[in-house]
Amino acid sequence: MILLGAGSSVPFGIPGMEGFVTRFLNQGILLWPDLNECVNSIKGAIDESVTAIGFRLTFDLETLLAVLSDLSGDAKKKPISIPTATLLLKESLNIEKARLKYSDKATLTLDRLREFIFSECMQPIENGKEKGNFGTLDWFYGPLMTLLNRTGLENIQAPLRNIYSTNWDLCFKTWMDYTNTPISDGVGIDKQSFPVFDVTEFDRDATRTKYVALHGSLDLVGVSRPKGSGIYRDIQKISDPLGYFQGKPANIRSIFMIYPLEAVGYEESVKSPYLDLLNHFKNALRSEDHIVVIGYSFRDPTIGSIFEEVIGERIRKGHLRPLSEDLNSRKNEVRNHTMKIIVINPSPEKLAENMKKQSHANLLQTFVPIKVRFPEVSDPEFFVNYKLALSELGKDLEAIGYLSSDDRLRIAKTLNSRYAQFRTPGENWWGL
Repeated sequence: MILLGAGSSVPFGIPGMEGFVTRFLNQGILLWPDLNECVNSIKGAIDESVTAIGFRLTFDLETLLAVLSDLSGDAKKKPISIPTATLLLKESLNIEKARLKYSDKATLTLDRLREFIFSECMQPIENGKEKGNFGTLDWFYGPLMTLLNRTGLENIQAPLRNIYSTNWDLCFKTWMDYTNTPISDGVGIDKQSFPVFDVTEFDRDATRTKYVALHGSLDLVGVSRPKGSGIYRDIQKISDPLGYFQGKPANIRSIFMIYPLEAVGYEESVKSPYLDLLNHFKNALRSEDHIVVIGYSFRDPTIGSIFEEVIGERIRKGHLRPLSEDLNSRKNEVRNHTMKIIVINPSPEKLAENMKKQSHANLLQTFVPIKVRFPEVSDPEFFVNYKLALSELGKDLEAIGYLSSDDRLRIAKTLNSRYAQFRTPGENWWGL
């Protein structure tokens, strides 16, 4: 299985959690000076979170969304999240007074932030449409998925048919459509011919690749989510988001189907369908031998706790063995292990430090880090840098026993044929 985090969308110019806020604030200073005071107050409280609550929060998209959601006019009597508590403590306010003070500006800022998120996430899709194809998505996902699949994309192997994501954007799903790869995203048709979100749809057709958006997706429009027999009604499936979302959406609140993040709190995180998606994810972790994580920080404590629980189970069953503390030694140690948790990340040392802080002991002692930084597709040197990155990734995957030398030769042949326009005569993708 593959778990895609925010870092897997960075090559298309979609920022990570902190990058989103930086861009939003840079834009907001010019466009919405009246809202700066509200955002700066939130930032000041988050920056001083150690003093207020005893541990450090990061001022990023997740925490900003949480506070704005808590203080907006839509919140009413909703319990507050930990980031909002830091603001209340810093300003010596109770929640009623805080909402009275910030409600209007928080509501307006939240709507503008949603519009901004939508715009940033849809930009790669807009670019693909303008050019008449989505080749830029294929330049990144095609070679990467060919490598992970150990062969071409024509027959995706069963272990790689489980794709989980914490991203909201449509890049991966659009690429799957572009390559005519059958995909199941949990949307079915009910007896009245209405589209509904049904978790059982993921497993209805074993030949389709499952794409499970753990934190929601921008092509699912959430109005309300009453549960009935595992089906979540009143969710409209937008088969052509560009046809529906020409220009700015009329009501930005209606397009978001984003489930709870780290900062939102227990009450929201146990609601369906979020809970059912997490159970689906847990069951996959219990059965998979190769778990590939790309660009994910493990910051969501709910997903982190699921990893901890399942890894603990599999250690006790003998499926996994703890590795040495030296991250660089792990590639050799894990070569003959049946089960591998492969984490592709540009900063594995920082990732390990975050795991320590969050007490992810089981994950910390079992993951195999592969240090790779993928370039953005807009980079003039993208193809040169990407081929170098994939070459190093291929070598590391062979070193840990995920690929054989025959696999790499077969992959090189596939890539040389499919992406011949991006190589010079006599060159191949792997330097073999």
